[in-house]
Amino acid sequence: MSAGTSTGLAGLKVAVIGGDRRQLAVINALRKMQAQVEYYALPAWPELNGLSRAENLIQAVSNANIILLPISGTDPDGLVRTTDNIPAPAFTRDILEHIPEGALLVIGSLRSMMRSWVEELGIKVLEYGEADEIAVLNSIPTAEGALQVAMEELPVTIHSCSCFVLGFGRCGITLATMLHALNARTTVFARRPAQLARARALGLDTGLLAELPDKIGSARLIYNTIPAMVLPEELLVRTDPEVLIVDISSAPGGVDFLAAKRLGRKAILSLGLPGKVAPETAGNILASALPGMIMDALASR
Repeated sequence: MSAGTSTGLAGLKVAVIGGDRRQLAVINALRKMQAQVEYYALPAWPELNGLSRAENLIQAVSNANIILLPISGTDPDGLVRTTDNIPAPAFTRDILEHIPEGALLVIGSLRSMMRSWVEELGIKVLEYGEADEIAVLNSIPTAEGALQVAMEELPVTIHSCSCFVLGFGRCGITLATMLHALNARTTVFARRPAQLARARALGLDTGLLAELPDKIGSARLIYNTIPAMVLPEELLVRTDPEVLIVDISSAPGGVDFLAAKRLGRKAILSLGLPGKVAPETAGNILASALPGMIMDALASR
């Protein structure tokens, strides 16, 4: 749902906390819907001139009908992602207790500890990071950023490069399709036959993940999109010593990075690519979907 000039959030107080420049597009969309926006833990960007800035985290959450955290959410310790050396605010249980009754907490995804706290406190939550209307479109800047990493790190072209893509979900599909369009020799590895059938329909070579140990030595570039340990030491030792591994799955990734370092394999965990390589596009993706999702969540209470 596009924010447009709708007034569905008119008069509601929204606290936007942390994040990067993607939040600017979201803030603009919320203001167009006549929400009262206050921010905290964002830099003093010119685009924020005229908006209220909370003095501290307690003030921000205490006054809000909607608390909006970035799509990256928090780290395992509850620290909210920030940018430009802004200190990361910590969402502890004590902070959550200051959220008013009936307020909506909007976050990319909840970590397990924070999930237990919000359930104990009865806080209404909207997790938006995996919503198709956001995640599918976000796969585009993610894939472009992943290609950029490889182009910067490899001494060879993507064209004709032997590339493996592990996983064929939203990011895997977009990334493999882009690699194929660049004439990379692209092979998709996944667990489910249905995923491999879809990959073959797109003209891609395929293999089951169980076949990876026997084939991994032929890859010069490996992308992992699976948020589970799929590249342990026993597989890394079989890779080409000149391989580049780019992991774009959720932290902590699916690669044994310590083993990769010991073996002299270059492995990079590339997180938050949309915000790094295309913040304006990524922000517009969020801005086009979040206001409608928030209104739906408020209506369902």
